[in-house]
Amino acid sequence: MKEICVIGAGKIFQLYHLKSINLIDSITIKHVVDKNFDLAKRVAYDIGAVPHENLNEKIDCENFFITVPPKFRVEVFNSIKDYAKNIIFEKPVTLKNAEAQYINKVSQEKGINVLVAQTRRFFPNLDFTKKILINRPLKKVKIKASEGALFNWASESDYFNNENPDDHGIFHDVGSHIFDYIIYLIESIIDVKSLEVKVVHSAFDFNQNANNTYTKCIIFNKQIEFEIEVRLSRSANFSNLIVINDGVHSYLTRSLMAREIKMLTSEDILLMPIPKIKPSFDLDDVFYNMWLDIENVLETNSKENSRISLESVLHTTQLMQTIIDQMTVVNNLDETYYE
Repeated sequence: MKEICVIGAGKIFQLYHLKSINLIDSITIKHVVDKNFDLAKRVAYDIGAVPHENLNEKIDCENFFITVPPKFRVEVFNSIKDYAKNIIFEKPVTLKNAEAQYINKVSQEKGINVLVAQTRRFFPNLDFTKKILINRPLKKVKIKASEGALFNWASESDYFNNENPDDHGIFHDVGSHIFDYIIYLIESIIDVKSLEVKVVHSAFDFNQNANNTYTKCIIFNKQIEFEIEVRLSRSANFSNLIVINDGVHSYLTRSLMAREIKMLTSEDILLMPIPKIKPSFDLDDVFYNMWLDIENVLETNSKENSRISLESVLHTTQLMQTIIDQMTVVNNLDETYYE
């Protein structure tokens, strides 16, 4: 039985991860740490774990799942790096690429397996799309992604209302899903040793009620050029879609739920039959599949076959940092870009 310590007992853990962890017989939650000790005690009592208020004393555990807000991730990592063997971070691993690189460097030196809970790497539509594109003669690929929903996150700590200039709201929250989905897809098609990015346009509205972003960038590779356009919003109720154009065909898929995939030709949409695939996975299944991946890492003490190793996520953190570094802050971005 592999024991894990959960650091941060908020809604992310309670609503999305706990159910999957409880379904895996080989994993048990032994410790729960949260600065809100009443919350730690309540969650720990419900699952038969030991509550802790902080990390001032060494936790008798080797496996850690860190879900505290991203700005505290390095601090938590430094508290456990001398005795941890396996660490899973909720996405995004950190708010800054330099911090992610630091965690990767130190964890490699100390032999710690570090994973990042990039859940959408386990959506079956991603595998389906990859299988289509990998057999296409690709030269230039255009990827357009949009995701939006009214802000309704129920945070235990009210974290999202605490202003932090390093935290770009929905860009870090949802963008860490979307950009990672795109990077993972690209790296499933070609080997990207060095990420070369040109930011064409990057804009962000810090307004908590709007909290919109627009990004257009180009990722260069010797074989293929990828043009990426991403729109994210907390005030516009966008369809959850990714459209991929390979120069001849367009492929419409979803960036979130894997309910349906349609393949459309760009020349004669009305006359062309539309094959459909309807995977049975829902969000709970996807989280469970991710925790099966984590279970394998804990059992083998190796991240070699994991989809979510920190090393595999570093191009995502690099891409997002490059976009942030060239980001223009504007007001009422929804009126400008979301008509």
